[in-house]
Parts: sequence; C-alpha cells; structure tokens
Amino acid sequence: MNEEPGRRTAAAGATSVARNAFWRFLEISGAEIISFGFMVLLARILAPADFGVIAMATGMILIAQSVVFHGFAEQVIQIETLDRRAFNTLLWSNLLVGLLLCSVLAIGAFPLSVLTGEPVLGPVLMTLSIVLPIMSIAGIYQARLRREMLFFGLTCRALLAVAAAGSVGFVFAILDFGVWSLVAMQITHATMGCLVLLFFSGWQPGFSVSIDLLRRVAPSSFHLASSF
Repeated sequence: MNEEPGRRTAAAGATSVARNAFWRFLEISGAEIISFGFMVLLARILAPADFGVIAMATGMILIAQSVVFHGFAEQVIQIETLDRRAFNTLLWSNLLVGLLLCSVLAIGAFPLSVLTGEPVLGPVLMTLSIVLPIMSIAGIYQARLRREMLFFGLTCRALLAVAAAGSVGFVFAILDFGVWSLVAMQITHATMGCLVLLFFSGWQPGFSVSIDLLRRVAPSSFHLASSF
C-alpha cells in the first residue's frame, strides 16, 4: 500500500525533470535561432568594421561579465539558507562589483582606443560599460531562479531579451546609426533580461544586510569569479 505514493512521487519528479529540460532546451535553442536571424539581417545593413569594433568591446565586457555572474551570484545557489537578508547582502555586494568594473572600463576606454588604433572604440566601450551594473543585478536574480528551478522564467528572459534587442538593433541600423545599432542592441538585451528576471523572481530588494555573511562568502566568491 505504501508503494503507490512512492510511484506518484517518482512520476512527479520525472515529469518535473522533463519539463525543466524542455524549458532549458527552448531557452538555448530559441535564443540562438532568434539571435542568428537578427544578425543575418544586421549583416546586410551594417559595415564589417562596425562588427569589428563591437567585437573588441564585447570581448572586454564578457571578461567583466564573468565576474558578476560567477562570484556572489554563485553564492545564491550554494548558500544553505537564502533568507531576505542574505539575498540583499549578495545583491548589493554584486552591484558594487558591477559598478567598480563599469568604472574601470569607462576610465580605460579611451586609452584602449588609442592602443588599438580604433577611435570609435573609446566611446563604444564607455557606453557599453553601463551594462555591467545591470548584469550584476540580473546575475543575482538569475541565480535565484536557478536555485528555485524556475526554468520557465529563465526561458522567457532569454527569448524576450533577444527579441527586444534584435528589434532595437534592426531599427537603429535602418536609421543608419552604424555601430551604435549594435551598442543599443546589447544595452537593450541586458536591460530587458534584467526586467524579466525581476518580474519572475518577485523578490524586492531591501537594505538589511549581514556583514558577517559578507565576510564569510567574499573569499569564495572572488575565487569563483577568478576561476572563469
């Protein structure tokens, strides 16, 4: 008689795993397909030099992005008890890291443009650096959805962010904004993604933080960030 509840639990678990796998597959494949379609359109409008400049700037942004996505954000998943105070501590700490990285890139943007011989790289990188504070917030909320296995929200984030970014980039390209079409595209992607994560998470940030928790998790957070 005790076997029936066990079977039901196992079936429910298998269904949940299959559902999460489906959303994960749709998140990756759907975003890639939409992104590829928009990039094909943009490639027919923009000059190759525009893609070259944005590639250099994006490379630097991605290095900084790995820090805000794999430092304090990973602690959201690994920490044993994620109460509101712990969440606030990790959120504000990650935001400070994002602001610091944003400042470093903004300051170094024009010297890098001189070193590379690309004058437009300076203003492009300085403008793109504003996505890092946005990504630092998104990284924490994304980790919370992963912790709670809310993959539907992550899928919506991926698809809506790519669709919105591609649409904005396409409109800017038609209006002859050149490389700034790709800049607007990336800023839109980061902003839309963050807004969708905030919507599905439902957690509102507060100002109660734990210094003791920060002291405990900071060393391992920096280790995680530096390992990527």
